[in-house]
Amino acid sequence: MVGLIAGRKALPIALNAIAKSKHRDKVILNVIGEGPNTEQSKALIERLGLNNVHWFGVRPNEETKREISKADLLFFTSLLDATSTVIFEALQANTPVMCHDTCGFGAVIDATCGIKIPLINVSKSIKLFSQEIDKLIENPTKIEALKQGCRPKVEAYYWNEKGKKLYNIYKECLVK
Repeated sequence: MVGLIAGRKALPIALNAIAKSKHRDKVILNVIGEGPNTEQSKALIERLGLNNVHWFGVRPNEETKREISKADLLFFTSLLDATSTVIFEALQANTPVMCHDTCGFGAVIDATCGIKIPLINVSKSIKLFSQEIDKLIENPTKIEALKQGCRPKVEAYYWNEKGKKLYNIYKECLVK
């Protein structure tokens, strides 16, 4: 988890999903950030008995990027966000993303570079995130496959690629 610790970021979904995982003791969650829900989130970690959550607080961008590059997965539970920069930072670091299928990041992440969870309600999100965590732990080759899909996905969003797509759209319109 990276960013502002606030309600719309839904850190409790991640924490509860890990707590419900049958492999909860194998999951290490690094939290980078602070915000109005920091103390509330730390209390939830205690209540859930999660011993593998490491709180880093606010860190410089370069340090955050290093931590992302060391991770197997960016766990991104935001409910309301634009296409967050951290999504592209994760993809650039070959770190797959698990997120809700909503907002801009829902359009960026696909089965080649991550896992999307439908945004239905909190309890369904917790259940589905937890199930996906279990699947990844039980099938580590899936993480490796997702890592391979990160670079092509992020390259599709480079400006020169966007320029080519826009050029082709204009060219198509002129022909019609």
